Amino acid sequence: MRIEIPQKTLSDRQKARVVSRGEQISRNNLYFEMDARYAATLSKLSNMYGEHFKVNEEPLYIYFDNYTRQESVNGYDENGKWKELIPNRNLADLLAEKYANGDIQLGENVDSIMQELDDIYQHIDEIHANTKRIEAEKQRKEEEERPEKEAREKAELEVRRKTEAEEKAKAEAEKAKQATEAKIKQKEMLAWAQEYGSDRLKKGLEHGHACKKLYETELGENLIADSEYEYDRENKVDEKGRSCPSLVALEEVERIEKIEGLSASVVWLPEGLTELHKDPEEYNEPKSGCEAVKIDVKGTAGYWYKTF
Repeated sequence: MRIEIPQKTLSDRQKARVVSRGEQISRNNLYFEMDARYAATLSKLSNMYGEHFKVNEEPLYIYFDNYTRQESVNGYDENGKWKELIPNRNLADLLAEKYANGDIQLGENVDSIMQELDDIYQHIDEIHANTKRIEAEKQRKEEEERPEKEAREKAELEVRRKTEAEEKAKAEAEKAKQATEAKIKQKEMLAWAQEYGSDRLKKGLEHGHACKKLYETELGENLIADSEYEYDRENKVDEKGRSCPSLVALEEVERIEKIEGLSASVVWLPEGLTELHKDPEEYNEPKSGCEAVKIDVKGTAGYWYKTF
């Protein structure tokens, strides 16, 4: 039985190899012979467009071009991994290459090549059967494990919901605690302001305003009783440890530590209190370092400094 592929299947390089053997390039289709039983194998080639695969009854021959191919096949390998097991195979290109190399001649029998193709399609059938078997086994196993999986997922969901409920209750309790503490603190601030604070602070707290910065400032000024101290509420001042403080600084620390609610230490300020007075729109030469007493007023956010 005759099979034909178009002459244009040959590339210019392949044509050059044919010419180098002293042969002329056929102007017609390239033709070969095969056993008729392989016609069924050829019919399995992918021929989405009918004009690329044709059976002529008189004289009987099969024509196909390089748009007709055996498609690649995916399946499970021996390790159960899904991958490409058989690459695509273009029979017309293969015949053209073998002809260009001199492996086969025009009109020669190509049953050995067709048998390879037939073996590939048998292997493809085996791959499909194996894929169907593995997927059926997977489905069976999933069905067997479904009750246990659903029970496990249900238990995990219950644990997650319980944890979320506990965390929510904890957060709500913490929020309520903070609200209670804030109310207590507000009352304490108001009580202190009514005795020691300015009119502004008293009226602000009486009307429900936080006034935290003003309260902390007035509290520190009242306890420290020294107008030379400056309050660094935002912790802008850069400081280092002081290896050997001066006597006057140490005596100041002793004075401060006698006052309830205050704690003090001697530190070194590499740039003094420049950060507290810096204008962001102006350049300021950094001051030289100096010694300072640092005070922590209990219940306030920042620190108080007095330089020496």
